[in-house]
Amino acid sequence: MLKEETFRAKGAAMELSLQKAIEIAMEKNPQMQVSQSSLRENMANLDLTQSNYRSKWTLTGQGKEYLSAKRDNLMRSNNTELFQLGPEYKQNFQNGSNLTVSPHYEYDRSALRGFNTSLTNPLGDRDDHKFNVDASYNFPLNSRPRQEIRTQLENAKLAGIQSDYNLYMRKKAISEQVIDNYWRIKQLQENVAIQNERLLQARRIEFIIQTQYQYDQASRVQVGQAQVDVLNNEASIISIEGGLRNSIETFNLILGLPVVTQLNLSDNLEVTPLPMSADAYIALITSSNLELKSFRISIQQTENTLKAARLGQQPDLIWSNSVYRDDMGVQDIVTALSFSWAFGDGGATRARVRALKEQLEQIRINLWDRERTLVQDTYSDLRALQLELQRMEILKRNVDQAYTNLDNALFNFQQFGRITLRDMQYFQIDLSTSRSSLAQSKVQYNISKSSLLQKVHDYEPSEVVKPLLNLLD
Repeated sequence: MLKEETFRAKGAAMELSLQKAIEIAMEKNPQMQVSQSSLRENMANLDLTQSNYRSKWTLTGQGKEYLSAKRDNLMRSNNTELFQLGPEYKQNFQNGSNLTVSPHYEYDRSALRGFNTSLTNPLGDRDDHKFNVDASYNFPLNSRPRQEIRTQLENAKLAGIQSDYNLYMRKKAISEQVIDNYWRIKQLQENVAIQNERLLQARRIEFIIQTQYQYDQASRVQVGQAQVDVLNNEASIISIEGGLRNSIETFNLILGLPVVTQLNLSDNLEVTPLPMSADAYIALITSSNLELKSFRISIQQTENTLKAARLGQQPDLIWSNSVYRDDMGVQDIVTALSFSWAFGDGGATRARVRALKEQLEQIRINLWDRERTLVQDTYSDLRALQLELQRMEILKRNVDQAYTNLDNALFNFQQFGRITLRDMQYFQIDLSTSRSSLAQSKVQYNISKSSLLQKVHDYEPSEVVKPLLNLLD
């Protein structure tokens, strides 16, 4: 009944089951794509953290020429280095030690000679070639560097697991959103059908009153009342249809479809019982819920950071070794033990430890509170399901009785005039209200069922995350 909208294009028609709607949302929903990108970002950050402990190669080279001034003239300085080239290998190890190896080739040229002078070559050579290798290895004897590296790597891996948890929970949230909107649209469609039937009833009564009026069996006032009832029903249909179009457009946004897509929801508005008992759902939800597991990962990360923070004032003790050798037979070997102790840091270590302890306590409180809230939400969903089943049983009888009452009322109104027009309209309204309440109860049952099932997390980790799961306590 709502007029065609000229301000927007007419979209393509699509028949859509609930399962297909969920599959489309998993593929095209913008927030789903954001969560997938977030997982890839966290895995890239993990790779970046791990790259600090992989081999690194650098090739360096430089060319130089030194000029020295003598009076107003320029002259090339003796023993000028012109060119140097060589790779550098670096390796940081997860035990806190590091290794550097740097072989270099040098080519020198001097305008005034001076290289390799000897009794047989007093003027020296203009050119000189050198090759040398410099290697160093440093190993921390104190435990803090190893604990900091262990914390950095493990927390990065745990963040990757949390990101995969978040991706799964986003899927669950979007799925619940799709289910909720799907059934609410079905309810609006049902209300349109109910209101159309109510309009047909109103037009039938108007026809009867018009006929009676022609034979002086009804007043002009009654004709006007019947016409007003028809107009009111037409206005109600337009209002419901407008709300239905808004809901479909919102649903298209959730699904990631063009806003103007015309959806035909093919699933019937029906209810199915839960496959397990209420007690089974309570136990399953509290044991499988990833939101609780994510809190536990945050506790594990904070405990790791706290272990490293407690070593903040530990003295640094580093054993260093270096070797230098060149092609002239020169060889230098150095070993050293370095000690450093920042015994006065202004209380920074103690403050850092206190802050982390409080942070840990906050996460534990939030975990405890979320566990209680989750149980109560589960109770609420189960209670709503039980309530709606009882309501549906009553409302079905109510609809049947409303149909019977309307048939009897129409017979009495049409044949004997025993009831008034207002009474007749009341019976029509009673039927449409009963049918609408039954549809609303079915929708609420399906929404509550979805809310319950979304709390059960049958999580299957992503392939990139599976190797990290052994870190979990």
